[in-house]
Formats: sequence, structure tokens, C-alpha cells
Amino acid sequence: MSKSKPATLFLFIIQPFLGFLFAIRDLRRTQNCVIFVLMAALWGWSMSFDYTPTDNYRIAASFCHQPVYSFQQILDARDAGKSVDMYLSIINLIVHKFSSNAKAFFGLLGLIYGCFCIASIRFILVHRVNKNSPYLQLFVFLMFATASLANMAMPRFWTAAWIMTFATLNLMNGKYAWTPLLLLLPYIHFSYMPVALLLAGAVFFSDFFMKHEKLLFFALVMIFLLSFLLSEGVIGYFIPDSWISGEKATSKYNAYVNTNQLHDRAVYSEASAYSVANGIFTSVSQLLMKITAFIVIIIIRKHRYLFINDRRIQRIYTFILLLGCLCFFMSILRNVGWRFIWLLWLPLYYLYYIVYDIYRLKIIQKYGFFLILINLYTISFMFYLSYRTLDLRLFFLPLYNVIINGIDFPPVNFV
Repeated sequence: MSKSKPATLFLFIIQPFLGFLFAIRDLRRTQNCVIFVLMAALWGWSMSFDYTPTDNYRIAASFCHQPVYSFQQILDARDAGKSVDMYLSIINLIVHKFSSNAKAFFGLLGLIYGCFCIASIRFILVHRVNKNSPYLQLFVFLMFATASLANMAMPRFWTAAWIMTFATLNLMNGKYAWTPLLLLLPYIHFSYMPVALLLAGAVFFSDFFMKHEKLLFFALVMIFLLSFLLSEGVIGYFIPDSWISGEKATSKYNAYVNTNQLHDRAVYSEASAYSVANGIFTSVSQLLMKITAFIVIIIIRKHRYLFINDRRIQRIYTFILLLGCLCFFMSILRNVGWRFIWLLWLPLYYLYYIVYDIYRLKIIQKYGFFLILINLYTISFMFYLSYRTLDLRLFFLPLYNVIINGIDFPPVNFV
């Protein structure tokens, strides 16, 4: 066994993606986790910026043409209302200390993304109660597919998603040293302010919420049902535009809430048959994920008597109810609502698995693998986004060539 330990690292050097595939077979080994993180950094380095509708193109162009050279510059932009969070600006500052290459920028973003992604997955693998099983592999795969390396093309939201997941796993297990991560979340993506508050409530006030579990579950049911009837403009009643100040915050508010203004400015063209079909497939898939999340929560609640004395599971269950209320409500947003449903699934997969891991529920054994069908879009999106945002030479070139091909990468320009 000792002779085989360097194999994956050697294979990674020869052909990174192949080494990565061998490494993920056993992520309990530290060496394989290191390879996972290196692959995430290399994934960021291998980003392509040719497809302009994606976030990674816009972020790369901003990095190249809006460089940050001091922390005071970040604070000034925030005070002037030109930014709503600070994560990308701080990484911009760090990278510009030694490079103006957008690939180096995404390489560092990938390194951070990979650290929290693998730390979350490894936590589940190490802390499981029973032996390895197909269901463990299933839930870990679905978690990864929900926020895979491909999602690095949208680095703010999905980096925050993995940090939230890592914080959830640790805080629910009484490791309160990770509490500062909650303060960090809104600075990575502004929409995580309520998520951080809900997670803190589930950790430190779980007894209160469990005492009112019926009321909390009723709120979840009502919000879930209303989410099919409400338009995104209703958010304006909860967050009036008079509360919003600053150029960047106003822009995002109008993009998500003030749909009438967007409608007046929009330029419409006749959609192709492919676009229409893709839109229908996307809508149906997102609807299935939303409904299935609700059903899974009901299944877990039905078996709540099993873990009534397990404080860890009670806390996670409480957080799922709180997060579900937020995510079902935010799902009414046409452009970004799907992100919140996917976000809900990350801790939900963990809760669903540990209930199975400890109590071996027959309903999970019988129907668990149907989640693959529900996640066909999620899995497909992982491959589609990789195709759109990645230099595909990553999958077959040696490590040396992958790195060399990006060293003299030209600046990314706005179009």
C-alpha cells in the first residue's frame, strides 16, 4: 500500500485530469485531497473567456481593466456604492501584486473554491457512522454535481455556497471555532447575509426553533405554495427600493426585482426551436428539484421521532426548515431563483444521508437513487458549463503544457 501512495500525484503531473479521477476514488487520503485542490486551481487557470454571456468572462474583463492596487481602493469603491461585496476585489488586489493575468486570478479563486469544496466532502467521508456504501457515493456525487468545479465560472455565489456548507457541517457538530465564517459570507456574496443569520439561529437558538417546529414547518409549507403564485416584483414590498443606495446595489436590485424597468429596456428576438426546447427542459428540471426538495423535507419530518434526542440532527433539520423558507421564497426570481434551490440541496443532501447512515431508512434505500433522475439537469449543466467556460485541453494535456499555455495569456477585453 505504501508503494502506491505517490501514484496519484505522479499521474497528476503526467496528466492532471486522469490523476484527478484516480484521486477522487479515495478522498480520505490527504494526498488525494491535495490533488483535488490543485485540480481546482488548475481548473481556474484553464478558464476560457470566449463565451461572453457567462459570469467568468465579465469577471475576467473587470479584473483586467479595473485593477485594484490598495485596500483603500476597495473601501472607496464600497463607500461610493460601486460594489456590494468585497471578495473579488480582495482577490484582484492580491493577484495584481504579482500578475495581471486573468488566468492567475481564476487560479487563486479555484484554489479557495477547491479548499472548501473538498473540506466539506471529506468531512462527510470521515465522520460517517457506518462503512462505505453506494448511498454515500450517491449523496457525495450529487453534492458535488450541484456545485461542481464548473460552477467556478460563477465564483462568488458558489464559493460562498461551499463555505456555508463547510460552516454548517462544523457548527452543527459543535466546532464553534468556525463561527467567523458566518461573518465572512456576506462579503463573498451579498445575498448570503440572511443565510448567515439563519445558520447562526439554527446553531445557537435551536432549542427555541425546535420548540416552535410546527409553526416553522407551517411557514415552510405556506411559502412553498405561495412561491408558485407570487411574481418576483413582490420582493419590492419586503425590500423597498428606497432602502437601496449605491450604483451597484441599485443595478442588482433592478435586475432581480424591478422587472418593469427591465422589460422597457429589453430587446427581444425570436427564439429558436432549440432555445425554446432548452427553456422548457430547464424550467421543468428546476421545478422538479424544487418539488423534490419539499418532499424530502416532509419525509425527514415524518421520521423525526428517530432523531428527537440527537442534537446534531435536530440543528441541521432546523436549519433546513429556516433555509427552505428563504430559498423557496427566493425561487420566485426568474434569473437567479434556481441558485437558491440548488443551495438548499447542499445541506439537505447531508441531512438526508446522515439520517440514512444512522437509521437506515427503507424509503431512502428504496428510492434514493431516483435522485439521479431528478438531478439530470444539474449533472448536464456541469458538463455544459465546463464546455462553455473551459479550455478543453485541460482534459488531455500534461500539467506542464496546461500551465505554459496560459502564461502569456492576453488581457480579456469588454465587448
